[in-house]
Amino acid sequence: MRQPRDRPHLFLPNAERKLYVPPPRDFRSKGPLSPSSRQEHGEKLLAMVKVAVEEAHQSREKAGYAINGATPGIYLQVESTPESPLNIQNLERRNIEIMAVTNLATSEGDNNPKQIATIFMPDKAIESFCNRLDVYANDVPKKEREPRHEKAFDPVQRVALAAIKDLWTDNPRHFPSVKQAIWMEVWLHRSDGMELQRFQEYAKLNEIFLGGRRLTFDQRIVLLEKTSPEQLSGCLFLLCDLAELRMAPQTAEFVWGMDIDEQRAWADDLLTRTQSAAPSAPAVCVIDTGVSQRHPLLEHSLSRDDCHTCDPQWGVLDDAGHGTEMAGIALYGDLLHPLESSAEIRLHHRLESVKILPPEGSNHPDLYGALCAMAASSVEVDAPDRHRVYSMAITSPKSNQDGTPSSWSAAIDALAAGRGFDVARDGLLLFESESTARRRLFVLSAGNVADDDVKREGSNYLNRCDVEIIQDPAQAWNALTVGAYTDKVHLPHKDWADYQTLAKQGR
Repeated sequence: MRQPRDRPHLFLPNAERKLYVPPPRDFRSKGPLSPSSRQEHGEKLLAMVKVAVEEAHQSREKAGYAINGATPGIYLQVESTPESPLNIQNLERRNIEIMAVTNLATSEGDNNPKQIATIFMPDKAIESFCNRLDVYANDVPKKEREPRHEKAFDPVQRVALAAIKDLWTDNPRHFPSVKQAIWMEVWLHRSDGMELQRFQEYAKLNEIFLGGRRLTFDQRIVLLEKTSPEQLSGCLFLLCDLAELRMAPQTAEFVWGMDIDEQRAWADDLLTRTQSAAPSAPAVCVIDTGVSQRHPLLEHSLSRDDCHTCDPQWGVLDDAGHGTEMAGIALYGDLLHPLESSAEIRLHHRLESVKILPPEGSNHPDLYGALCAMAASSVEVDAPDRHRVYSMAITSPKSNQDGTPSSWSAAIDALAAGRGFDVARDGLLLFESESTARRRLFVLSAGNVADDDVKREGSNYLNRCDVEIIQDPAQAWNALTVGAYTDKVHLPHKDWADYQTLAKQGR
C-alpha cells in the first residue's frame, strides 16, 4: 500500500530568517601550486628522467633480443603532488602517449590522493622531452607571456622508470606477486596494425599462454593471457604496444567460449599443477547419471573399478552429462578458481560413481529407494574400508509435494542411520541388527523451483524459493539437504545485455 504523501514539514526552532545572497563567483582558474624554485624543481625532474632512461637502456641490452618492428622507447611513471592533479593534456605530445592514470591515496579517507600517470615515450622523443624540462627550469619569463611548460611540470613531484604494476588499472590489492601467473586482460595500443603480432612474438619467447579470442576497439586491442609480472616486465623496454592491464573477468564464459583445443590447453595446465589423492583417500560417491571416467580432469581421481551401475544394461558411462558435471564440482568446487590460478592444487579426496538413471526414460518413483540402497551396497562391497560421502543431486518434482516421507526419503533415512537393505529378494528388507550399523552421510539437493513459475511474468523468484516445498527425497530427516545461492551475477555475453539476474549476489 502506498504511503500518504501529506507529511508535516520540519520546523526549526529559533531559526533566523535572512534573504538569499548568492556566493561570489570566481572564474579564475587556480591551477597547480607553483614550486618555490622552478629552476631547482625542473633540474630535479630532468635528473630523474635521465636516470630512468639509463635504466631502461641497460635493461634492453640485458635482454639480449629485440622484437621485430617494435618502436624502441621507455615507459615513465609520472607522479603528482597531493595538492595538484597532473595536467594530462600538457604532458601528452605527438610522440608521447598517456597509457594509464590512477589515483593513490596516502591514507584511508584521503581526499587529496596523488595522481599517477604511466606514459610511453619513444627514444626519438626523449631529447625533446628533456629540452622541455630544460626550458621549464631555465627560461626567464617575460612580462608579455607566462613561464613556459609550467602547466605540465608544476604538478609533477616525481618521475621514474615505470614498473609493470604501473599499468595495472584494477584494484591494487588484486595485482599478483612477482612470479604468480594469473589470467589478466592485456590492452594493446593500436598503431601500425602489427601490435598483436609483436605481442604474440613476445609471448612465445617468454612462454606466456594467450587466449584465442580478441576484442578490437578504435584505439585498443584486448586479449586474455595467463602470465606473471615477471614474465611481462620485459614489455616495458622491448615493446611499444602495452597500454594497460586488468584482471580477467571472474566468470567461466571465456573458457566455455573457446574452441576444444584451447579448452584442452587449460585442462592440461591445471593437470600439471594438480596432485591427486591416494587410492586409499576418502571419496565422494556421486549418485547420478554416471560419470565420464576418461574426462582428463577426472580420470586421475576416479578409477574404472569405482564406476558402478544399478543395471548392467545401462553401462557406467554418463549419457546425459549431469553426473560428470556433479563429479567436477565434487572434486574441484568452482572450477573457475583453480583454472585461473597458477598455484599448486592438492586434492584430498577421490571420486566414486553409481549410475541410477537409465540412458533413456526414467525409473518408477517407487524404485529410487531401492536404487539408492543398491548404490550404497555396490561401492561398500568393492571398497569396504574406504571413508565416503554420498552426493545426490537428483530429485522428483512431482511426488510428495506436502513434504511427508516417501519410500525414497525413508530409504535415505535408514541408510544414513546405519541400516542396510537386502535387495536380492522381493522389495526391501531392512537389517535391524545394531551390529551391522554403518552410518552414512548423504548430501542431497533441495530441488528446483518449477521453470513455469520462474518464467511467469511478474513472478518473484526469491519469494517462490521461500514458499516452494523441497522435492523428494530432500525431506529426509537424516540427510544433509543443501540449497543454493550465487555470487555469479555478471552476465558476460553480449547477447545477454538486456537480461537481468533473478537473484542478487549472495542470494
